[in-house]
Amino acid sequence: MKKLIIFLVILVIIAGVLAFFGIRAVTATPDIEAPKVILEIDEGGAEVWPAGGETWERARDGRELSTGDRVRTLDNSAASIIFFDNSVMRLDENTEITLTELNIDPDNYLDQDVDVELVGGRAWSRIMNLLDLDSSYEVETSSVVATVRGTAFSMSVDERGDTEIDVTESQVSLTMFRAASDTGEIIRDNPRLLSISAGQFLKRGPIRNIKPGEYIDIGSIGPQPITEERMRSNWYLKNMAKDEDFAERVWDLRRDKLRKYIKSLPDSPFFTLQRMGEKIGFAFSGEDTKEELEDLFIARRLSEVAELAHQGKAGLASQELIQFENSLKLDSEKNEARLENLLPNLLCYHQGFWADVLPQDSAYRLKQKIEEMGLRRDIAPEKIIYWRLVNFENRLAEAQRLIIFRDRDVVTNVLEAARLGLENLESEAEALPDSESKKIILEKIEYDLKKFGIIQEEVNLLQYQAPELLQSQDEIELIEEEEEDGESIILLDEEADGAVSEPEETQAPVESPPEEPAAPEKVVSSLTVAGFPNPVLVGSASELSAQAYYTDGSNEDVTSRVSWVVYGNAGSVAGGVFYAGDSAGSVQVEATYASGGATKQANFLMTIKEEKIPLTLSSIDVTASRTNLNSYETSTIFVTAYYSDGTTRDVTGSSALSNSNPSVGSLSGNVFSAYPMEGSTTITATYSESGVTKNDSISLTVNY
Repeated sequence: MKKLIIFLVILVIIAGVLAFFGIRAVTATPDIEAPKVILEIDEGGAEVWPAGGETWERARDGRELSTGDRVRTLDNSAASIIFFDNSVMRLDENTEITLTELNIDPDNYLDQDVDVELVGGRAWSRIMNLLDLDSSYEVETSSVVATVRGTAFSMSVDERGDTEIDVTESQVSLTMFRAASDTGEIIRDNPRLLSISAGQFLKRGPIRNIKPGEYIDIGSIGPQPITEERMRSNWYLKNMAKDEDFAERVWDLRRDKLRKYIKSLPDSPFFTLQRMGEKIGFAFSGEDTKEELEDLFIARRLSEVAELAHQGKAGLASQELIQFENSLKLDSEKNEARLENLLPNLLCYHQGFWADVLPQDSAYRLKQKIEEMGLRRDIAPEKIIYWRLVNFENRLAEAQRLIIFRDRDVVTNVLEAARLGLENLESEAEALPDSESKKIILEKIEYDLKKFGIIQEEVNLLQYQAPELLQSQDEIELIEEEEEDGESIILLDEEADGAVSEPEETQAPVESPPEEPAAPEKVVSSLTVAGFPNPVLVGSASELSAQAYYTDGSNEDVTSRVSWVVYGNAGSVAGGVFYAGDSAGSVQVEATYASGGATKQANFLMTIKEEKIPLTLSSIDVTASRTNLNSYETSTIFVTAYYSDGTTRDVTGSSALSNSNPSVGSLSGNVFSAYPMEGSTTITATYSESGVTKNDSISLTVNY
């Protein structure tokens, strides 16, 4: 008995120790380093002159770089600089650069600034799409500044300052400066601004040691088509191949970082224990630690959703995402604030999971829901428009990839969604106040609409190709075998260049006992499909059903055997269930079923409705940039409307403002200007909407 008690005590101790370390494991914040700038030696050697240093140092592979560092490659050498896991610059031999600015927001990895001066030599840049409006990537020489937001281009400058730029993807915005014809001195006033698109190059011309007849006025310089000779050069071919590898490297790196949040997945037998450990660890933590754990658990849930989708378990991932969103509603204001703080960095890492997901994939709707999460951030209107623009650019990229599948209808639907979205964004962007941000957005939209036209032309060609050209590669390589009366077999194989080969002589086959003939597969004559409920509310699900009817008069449920496709962006199908998106609209749901050598299709329109909750004006709030003014100072008045659903809106421009004491200052629009007079005044705002009128006021004091 005594031995049994000792044994049980030991078991309890062991269980306690395991539980302790298990709880620590599931509540430990993963060690995820912020993106850095890294030098990689591709060939030969490179040197670095550190910022504030006194001489060149031999660089080691993997060295971290910072603002102000200078880098140069040696003879027969090459190096790459990776900027914040998002862009790369490859340096040719005898190339020197200066890293004039390297900055990344630690709370928003989407916000990155890279500014590089190309002192001499040749460099190739590949920049993944910049996901934040405030981000920038610039490469400059003494006379040219190239600004990009997601592209691939080559830039070179020689000892005479002759700059060349070749663009292979997207577009580059150039700022060119004039040079004095006699001294070559750079004149920064009144630069020339222009854009270079994919397939074009520009040659600036020398600015130093100019010979007679060599001086070029920048007003006459324009982009030219890239020659075939340049395209076939080793520099081009090598870097374009490396660009594809770099994109995969970026996605893999981001996936690996996000996976550090994951301990187990919902379909794992250990997941229940993990969640139990999370709850226990949270319950016994201090207040500061609880806040960190809440952030960790939000990041972990979204990481689990991404990993499930990546493993092809879109249905389970959808369920987990719905449960996650429902959990946020328990303390909505607090949780939404936490999610908003975490979203920028999570969205950065999530790109690795969704980059390869296409509309026909079951995880596509999840991809769109993650994209839509970016709109939940409390950011400026122009940043919201920019984020939506990035998502529509994703649609264009998807359409380009879908062309290889030669499914014209799917590509057309994706393209049409992108076109409508871009045109709507263009109207919204036009309404923004004039600013550099507005200019950037409109330039990107203009280019994207041109890109849409190019892709559309490629799609239009699909309908004119011969049917055999529309077959998949597997079908093209299929070997046809025909055997008639045991006389001969003719093999046709694309790999055999169409050659016809007669069979070798063989002995007469030994007859085997006849096999029982297999029951013939029933021939399908028609197919019907439906969804219940239909219409369906946003964010909810509808069960799909498919019924096949055969030529022998029978019918059966084939829901699990049909191929489902959704045309539209308002929902997705997984496991025979339609999952509605977060916005109202309609989609076409189509099913395809094959049996007995016949194939049938059927479709129906699924409508997604949004429950309308009457929205009423609750109150308004008047604020001022300053309430205590000296003579001749100004104060800007703002009016904010509060609604019954908790949302707010700036209604300053739609409100009537009045000044109770004009002797101490004047009110022009929403700006109050103080006179040299001691006193106070009350600014009252009146705002009306849908028959409801609200008032509020604020007092201003003027000192003399």
